Amino acid sequence: MEKYVIGLDYGSDSARAIVVNALTGETLATAVKYYPRWKEGKYCNPAINQYRQHPQDYIDVLEASVKEALSCRYGGKSGGDRFRYNREYPCFYRCHGDSFGALAGIR
Repeated sequence: MEKYVIGLDYGSDSARAIVVNALTGETLATAVKYYPRWKEGKYCNPAINQYRQHPQDYIDVLEASVKEALSCRYGGKSGGDRFRYNREYPCFYRCHGDSFGALAGIR
């Protein structure tokens, strides 16, 4: 049975997702998405060196970059049966379907 790992890297103006074969280390797909509000220049004032990201940007690029990377990996299909998330409260899920946040002692 193949196992995959999804890695995320949040940068100053974008986030990157990578899908890697956990057994071989082979990179299977990557995707980069720019923070939408940052790209529009919202919440920034270069005159006073103020640069901010909106919290929703992190959620938006998480969703978009992971879906794109999985889509590349699975031939244009979203891989939705392989990646689960809750849009209102992003969290990681275990293979059994329960979220890590629901485990006793992790609150």
